[in-house]
Amino acid sequence: RPQTKGKVEALARTVDRLLVFNNEFEDLEELQALVQQLMEDLNHKEISQAIGTSPSERLDQEALNLKAFDLELLKVYSQLSVPLTRKVSKEALVIFEGRKYSVPVKYIGQTVTCEKEQEDLKVYCDQRLIARHPLSDRPFNYRREDYVEILKSDVFKHLEEDELEAYVDENLQAYDLL
Repeated sequence: RPQTKGKVEALARTVDRLLVFNNEFEDLEELQALVQQLMEDLNHKEISQAIGTSPSERLDQEALNLKAFDLELLKVYSQLSVPLTRKVSKEALVIFEGRKYSVPVKYIGQTVTCEKEQEDLKVYCDQRLIARHPLSDRPFNYRREDYVEILKSDVFKHLEEDELEAYVDENLQAYDLL
């Protein structure tokens, strides 16, 4: 489209400046240094045709006209959590930010709402809190009571309570190592 042609060409021209290195960098740090140098050149050394000065000089000029603001007032907006709906899997798990978190077995197949609140994930069904987990980098996050309930409801219902508890302990430790 004609109205976007200049933007696309400008981006292509910028990317072409990196292509001359033809992947001739040793590691990620060297690539980052190349990109940093490119940004330095584009923002501080080169004169923009559109504004007749470097972008950093223009920012300095415009900064004089900007009004200060209270960062605390903006924090409210960045801390709002947006509820996400998820369907509970057959394993009684919901996926949130690429990680799986357990919920009670009775919610399998139901749609639940996940909310991130500071360092916790809260899972609701019909506006009732059904699970709470600390946010984690682990791929699987089971609450002990959910894991016991999952095992009791299916394959391990024949096990004695102490055998089941030992199995749960062993497996939850293994999940923590993933």
